[in-house]
Amino acid sequence: MIRPLLFRALLVAAISLCLIPLPTSAQDFCLEVARRGLFDTYAGKSFYSSYDESRTAYCRKYHEASSSNTGLFAAYEDINLDFTNSDTREKAELLCNNTYNLAKLLSSNELRAQALSANAVKIVQACVDAAGVRFNGTFPSEDRLTLDVFYVPKLGVAGSAVFTGPAEVKGSVTCNGPLKSVKKGTPLKNEAVGVACTRDASSSVENKEGPYGPYRIEKGGSLTVFTSAGLYDMEFPPKVVGPACAAQTLELAPKTLTGLCVGCLGSDYGSVITDTVAASNSGNAMLRVAEYEVDLTACGDYRLSFRYTSADSRPVRLSVDGVTWNTAALGRVTGTFAFSGQQEPPSPELILPLRAGHHVVRLERQGPFPHIGGARLHPY
Repeated sequence: MIRPLLFRALLVAAISLCLIPLPTSAQDFCLEVARRGLFDTYAGKSFYSSYDESRTAYCRKYHEASSSNTGLFAAYEDINLDFTNSDTREKAELLCNNTYNLAKLLSSNELRAQALSANAVKIVQACVDAAGVRFNGTFPSEDRLTLDVFYVPKLGVAGSAVFTGPAEVKGSVTCNGPLKSVKKGTPLKNEAVGVACTRDASSSVENKEGPYGPYRIEKGGSLTVFTSAGLYDMEFPPKVVGPACAAQTLELAPKTLTGLCVGCLGSDYGSVITDTVAASNSGNAMLRVAEYEVDLTACGDYRLSFRYTSADSRPVRLSVDGVTWNTAALGRVTGTFAFSGQQEPPSPELILPLRAGHHVVRLERQGPFPHIGGARLHPY
């Protein structure tokens, strides 16, 4: 994340910014700066992998929210993933929409105020500062940052600018490049001067537990750049190192049944989980329970899906490892109880992060059960 420590008091009017288009590479970089500033302050704390992987996971949830129940993402409850909320949707739009551009960002004060942290707004503004100093560069990974600072003359601005001081490096970062050797008062020409920084092994490590298992956070250093437009601190975001996840596809078999049996209705209905005769005779007086146990060798984001049939709605309570996720799962009406009418709905019953190890999936209902022909966990 790139963060200015000091910037000009007067922001350039949006209309003036639009008169002087940035090169495409600079636009991409400025937009990425804003996205990183927003993600780090808004969503990054809830995802436990690299920056690219984390934002991909977040945006995948956003893009699929229109066809999925956003409540399924409750594992990330320390941020608001209800994409029906306008503020959340605007943040997600900026983070995830590839057609979003800097001109749209700069032309909407309202959007900047609602969707961006104040920090990210300043970063974008610094990219098009009236003094003519612009930032350009790349973020190949959390471990490397390549930065160019260059001067482009503008209408009404003098044809030269100077650095007000040299670059300074702090923390676990090593930087090399011409920007390191620029002296105070050196004129900036139209050509770029830059610096390439690499994260060193960090001595500041924080160990935590996440939904996929233990992970560690390595703090990064920062690079301070002195320009005629102000003082800017180029800060490496924390590097998050989590367990290697590779979700599996596993078919689940019932381990424990209460008030239920498998294939006890005869060949016409097949080997489905359904009520026992005693449960059928008791109506709603008996609690039916089906438990599945699974041992995962790999962590990951998993879909939990069921294949079932039901001529009427028979919603069940769904829990995983003792935590209730849905009180009305498997409530879809398929139109028949016949074995041939089994369906696996296009939307899974649950999407959740799981760590490697033993897990228990539990279905329960005080009343007749849907006819369940199969259950599986598969990658999200």
